[in-house]
Amino acid sequence: MPPVLTQTNTFKKDSVDASAKVLSAFQGTIKPVPVNGLYLIGALISALTMCLLPLIYFSMIGYVAYFTYNWAANIGSVFSAAGRVRNAKAMVVVVFIAVAPVLLGIMLVLFMLKPLVARRGKQMEPRKLNKAAEPFLFAFVEKICKAVGAPVPSEIHVDCEINASASFRRGMLGVFTNDLVLTIGLPLAGGLTMREFAGVLAHEFGHFSQPVGMRLTYFIRSMDAWFARLVFERDAFDYKLEEWLDRGSEAHFIFAIFGFFARLFVALTRGILWCLLMAGHAVSCFMLRQMEFDADRYEACLAGSEAFESTVRKLAVLNVANAMAQSSLSAAWDEGRLADDLPRLINSNIAKIPKKTHDALVQNLWSTDTGYFDTHPSDKDRLIAIKKEKSAPIFLVALPASDLFRDFKATARTVSMDFYKAVLDEQVKPENIRPVEELIATEEASDAGYKVLCRYSQANLLPLRQLPFKETLLKPPADVNAQIASLTAAREKMKAMAPAYREALKKWDEADTKALKASVAKMLVAFDVTINPKDYDLPDATAETVNTCRQKAREAMNDAARLMIEFENIAADRLHAALQLLLAPEMESKIPDLAKLREEAIDLLPLTEFFGTLVPSVIEIRDEHAELNTLLVDLEENKSNEAYCNRILLACTNLHMKLQDMWHKLGNVVYPFDHVKGVVTMREIALPVVPDENDVGKMHYVAGSIQGRVFNVYFRLMGRLGVLAEKAEVAAGFAPFPELPTPEEEEAARRKARAAARESARREAQPAAAATGAKAKGGFDF
Repeated sequence: MPPVLTQTNTFKKDSVDASAKVLSAFQGTIKPVPVNGLYLIGALISALTMCLLPLIYFSMIGYVAYFTYNWAANIGSVFSAAGRVRNAKAMVVVVFIAVAPVLLGIMLVLFMLKPLVARRGKQMEPRKLNKAAEPFLFAFVEKICKAVGAPVPSEIHVDCEINASASFRRGMLGVFTNDLVLTIGLPLAGGLTMREFAGVLAHEFGHFSQPVGMRLTYFIRSMDAWFARLVFERDAFDYKLEEWLDRGSEAHFIFAIFGFFARLFVALTRGILWCLLMAGHAVSCFMLRQMEFDADRYEACLAGSEAFESTVRKLAVLNVANAMAQSSLSAAWDEGRLADDLPRLINSNIAKIPKKTHDALVQNLWSTDTGYFDTHPSDKDRLIAIKKEKSAPIFLVALPASDLFRDFKATARTVSMDFYKAVLDEQVKPENIRPVEELIATEEASDAGYKVLCRYSQANLLPLRQLPFKETLLKPPADVNAQIASLTAAREKMKAMAPAYREALKKWDEADTKALKASVAKMLVAFDVTINPKDYDLPDATAETVNTCRQKAREAMNDAARLMIEFENIAADRLHAALQLLLAPEMESKIPDLAKLREEAIDLLPLTEFFGTLVPSVIEIRDEHAELNTLLVDLEENKSNEAYCNRILLACTNLHMKLQDMWHKLGNVVYPFDHVKGVVTMREIALPVVPDENDVGKMHYVAGSIQGRVFNVYFRLMGRLGVLAEKAEVAAGFAPFPELPTPEEEEAARRKARAAARESARREAQPAAAATGAKAKGGFDF
């Protein structure tokens, strides 16, 4: 059994002895995974097929070029015929028929060649590490390579991906060499132990431990990735062409005509390449999946089956944490800030993932099946295969993988900056880069504010529901005792009404979702678009059913709202009364920094009320955006439907008017939180420019993004007011309300209440039954 090193051990990564202990923990080598002849023959056939696909594409280009040349070579006879035509209009038609195929043929050939020669769009280039600066990491990787029986990489690169990969340093030119490069995603190194991280690297190098099979598979993967890039990735030419056509079409209709054919040929080219990609997939996917299974065995043999499973779980969690970090970055960028350490920001989100989500992720690992066209097996199939192996590990060090780096934080900061420059280009300035602790603290304060607000109101309030403040002016209460009495009554009412309110709020939210889905379904059904009723919570997709469900959902919303409005009025009055307590002279000795809190409350309450008034407008934008989004998803299948396309334009026109109204409303409202630029307006952050109503893409993006931005500010304000109000109530002698019960606790309470009701009914029924029985026997007569 190899030695076990954990966090409890004294480990100084700059110490030669400590590094030596980790390196000496590798005990033995891994027996090569056998590759049978049938597998090699299959890989060879797949590789030959992948070679054939580009040849098919080049042949198609040659055919179009040959047709265009032939037509151009015989165009003289067409012009001769045109010379004999006396009618001027007929002559123009004949000339157009002669010239158009040549021009279109040349355009098509150029656009078919474009994917082969155009530069890729701006990409983040991984950063190369210096071996002299990272001796421990390089020695660690070398140990893994020797254990696996793979060549040692000549270079190690780092980036911000949740991944690690090994490849030939010079691409396809390096297939006949052992010159490898290892690329490590720093969030991965920051989230795994050395044992798990070593297993991931063993997986990557496992691909290179079988010289012949690996090279065949590498070629297959490279060709597969090349086709996928040509089909799905926009290159630099695409961006330039779009920009040029947008400017030109405004200047002259000729540009609009050229733009139509340019976009048509780009779509046609991508369609052809997509067909070839799918053909390559059909032939090669089984071999690629088999190669993954083989590489998994190397991972399990080095780190153990147990570590393999924990790594798979952590990768799923890290991907969710990464999505959360990207959302955090988006919100921070609205304030002109970016975290200086993106890997740490990602890993800091792991603790924030709710247990329910975490459990669902783990459950999903065992429920996803492998698709026919998948290049990787599903997690379920991989875990089942490794469980059968029952591999004993040869490396058991449980220290953080980040300790392999001499200065992980400095490296992470450098790579984070590389990522921002690749994504945002010249927009990123030094003043935008802020300590990651600052962003984490801001987010934690926002989360804490929402938590306090939920506790204060005893409900998980929705941004779609506004608190109806009757007054936003704060002034010292005339009678503090009367104010406290008023707060006491409001608190008791809210405490009593809270369970019913939470239930009504849940029903209102569910009904709102159903109403929105039914509205979208109604629109699609009107255009004879086939829909799956289950996707829209409908029993069937008839127009009558859709209308009925939509009407019922709206009625359910109104019914729930009637139950909710009294509670919301009390909550708004209580919040206002508590904030007024802050202005009472009696509070000056009870609350630290009271002057600052008073000023904050006076400023934020009117602003919060203003954002509350925006909620109906934002909901209208949400609904119109949802319909536009659905229309765009099914656009390819309905391009010939004029009414369908006109509805898209109408949606853009409606959104343009709504956004224009929002733009005016936000113009004079100062952004209430810290911003790198100092004082900025909400318009600058949420809606700097209203897109042209004919620019469907930008309209779709802006209408989608403004919802989150307005709701985010509204709820941050509400959360902060909740914090201030609770401080005032605590200073006045009130205890904070208890934490909200979890959904599980609420369900348990409902079950207990139902059981108690049944027991009570049973007990009440017993005397009645006894009396009835006695009367029947003639014993008792009341």
